[in-house]
Amino acid sequence: MIHPTNRTVSHSHNSKHKTMYINVLFYVKNYFCRILRLKPYRCTAGKLTIVIGRNLDDCGISQSEDYVMLINDIMNCEKQLQSKIPDIYNGLDEVRKSVLLNMCFNLGINGLLGFKNTLAFVKVGDWERAANNMLVSKWAKQVVNEILMCTSFGTLKCTTHYLN
Repeated sequence: MIHPTNRTVSHSHNSKHKTMYINVLFYVKNYFCRILRLKPYRCTAGKLTIVIGRNLDDCGISQSEDYVMLINDIMNCEKQLQSKIPDIYNGLDEVRKSVLLNMCFNLGINGLLGFKNTLAFVKVGDWERAANNMLVSKWAKQVVNEILMCTSFGTLKCTTHYLN
């Protein structure tokens, strides 16, 4: 099996496999990167495809690929929160940060920033009003099961309130 990070062959160390691997890398770098597409598209066969010809209809993605994308998305959301609302986000404990991180992940940073009253309540530590404000939103109706499973702003126990 070829290990992509160090360009070696894990079960066979002969130079034929190393040369083949380097040739594949050269081919990918010089051919496929010209047609790299970072958003899904329909290929000539009508299959939903992404990046360098990944057939999502027939192959999908693996669990490990999903985790890599999830980690990247979470890190991106955290950077956005630290950049857009540092005065609110950076002062929160981990549980409360996770609530805003979850909202950012689901709504996007601009969607979260639309919760002006909620963020104002969070900023001053008025968890009950922040929770009530969130619970009457269209977003809360769409992700009700997630709200029921999420940790709250004030405790680590399961609650029907997202913030208090």
